[in-house]
Amino acid sequence: MSFDWQKLTPNPELTEAQKDLLRGITERFLEQGTGTQDHQKKVELGKERNMLNALVQLGLIRNNRNHFYPTFQSLYYLSGSLRDNYTEMLDLLFIAIQSLYRSFGPRQFTIQDRAAGQRSDSNPGI
Repeated sequence: MSFDWQKLTPNPELTEAQKDLLRGITERFLEQGTGTQDHQKKVELGKERNMLNALVQLGLIRNNRNHFYPTFQSLYYLSGSLRDNYTEMLDLLFIAIQSLYRSFGPRQFTIQDRAAGQRSDSNPGI
């Protein structure tokens, strides 16, 4: 997937401390699949905890159930190779969703329904 990352250049530019904080939140989410606990992060940052509010106001992170999660724009601050790997995965995910929509139309289905369909397609004797 070719994506023009310059379109996501934030305005105003972030400080190095904000970039490091954002990278930490984003990498934790991508590596562990969990958000960063807000209270723990605020205590850790001490007097600099207002950086979290600034990142929320810029739309780079969201607070959901007392955990910070990165938004798509936060990928801008990751290393180029890591960022490109995740955008490629997202591209494949969107292609799969598009394929499901074309195959089944606009209806609801569960992952279990689709997995069962794939098993029966690959093993007709089941």
